[in-house]
Amino acid sequence: MSEIKLLNFRDIALSTSPSNKHLKSGMVFRSASLDSLCDQEVETIIKSYNIHTIIDLRSRSKKDDSHLPICKMFPETPLNQITLPKQSFKEKFNHHESSTITKRQSYRIDFVGKGFQRSCVWKACSFRLKLKLIALLAIQQHDKAAVWVGRKVMTPMGVATMYQHFVSNCQVEIISALRIFVDSSQYPIIVHCTHGKDRTAIVIALILSILDVSRDSIIEDYVQTQTELAHIRADILEDMEEAGLSEEFADADPKNMNMLLSFLESNYGSIKQYLKSIGFSETEQDAVRENLILLA
Repeated sequence: MSEIKLLNFRDIALSTSPSNKHLKSGMVFRSASLDSLCDQEVETIIKSYNIHTIIDLRSRSKKDDSHLPICKMFPETPLNQITLPKQSFKEKFNHHESSTITKRQSYRIDFVGKGFQRSCVWKACSFRLKLKLIALLAIQQHDKAAVWVGRKVMTPMGVATMYQHFVSNCQVEIISALRIFVDSSQYPIIVHCTHGKDRTAIVIALILSILDVSRDSIIEDYVQTQTELAHIRADILEDMEEAGLSEEFADADPKNMNMLLSFLESNYGSIKQYLKSIGFSETEQDAVRENLILLA
C-alpha cells in the first residue's frame, strides 16, 4: 500500500523466504516509530491492517508525546494486564478461551532498561568515566552523559556484541514483549522502536525462531531493514554521530544477526532453550505457535 509512509514496515510472514508458507500473514508487523505519522496515516494503517496492539520498545522520553495521534488511538496498557499466571496457559489455549482484553492498546517496554544499563553499560565504564557521568547526571545533563556512553562504551562494543548483551541483560524486557504474543486477542500486532532496526530485530528474530523459521530467513528479514532505510541513511548517520555512535550503528549488517543466533545456540543449545532458561516456557512458546502457524 504505497499511500502508507511508515518506515521499515512489513509483515513478518511475507518478508521471509517463500518456503515459510506455514506462517499466518496479517498477524505481526514490524516498523520504525509511528510518531511521524499524521492522524490520517495512522487511521489508514489501523483500517488496512486491523491493528489491535502496538508494542513500543523505546525508552521513555522526557518529552510529552501524549498529543500524538497514535497515543490517542492506542492508550497505553499496563504490562501486568497481559502477564497471565504460567499454570493458566495450558488450560487457556487447549480450550481456546478468549481473553478479556479486547480494546485497542499499546505497551511501552523500555527494552534497554535498568538491567542493561547496570549490568552492561555501567560495568564497562572506567572509573574516570563513571565520575564524569555522575557529575553530568547531577546537573541534569542526560544528553551529554548519553553521548559519552556512546563514544566510550557503545562504539567500542559494536553492534554484534551489543545484541549479545541485549539477550543477556534485557531478559525481563524480552519476556514482557513475548508474552503479548501469547494472548490471541492481541492480534494483529505491530512492533517498533525508533528505526525498527535493533530492538525490534531482536524481538522479531526470537518470534521467528519460535515459529521454526530458518536462520537464513531470519537474517533475510533482518537485512531487509538496510534496504528499507537506505533513503534516510544520511539522517540516521547524523543521529548516530550526535549520540556518539559510529557509522556501524546505522546499518543492519547480516553478520550482526548471524553472530547473535550463533551466540544463543552455542551458549544455550538452541534459541528455544534460551527462551525457556529466561522464563518463557515451552507452553507459552506453543501458544505463540498456535496463534501464528497455519494448520496443516
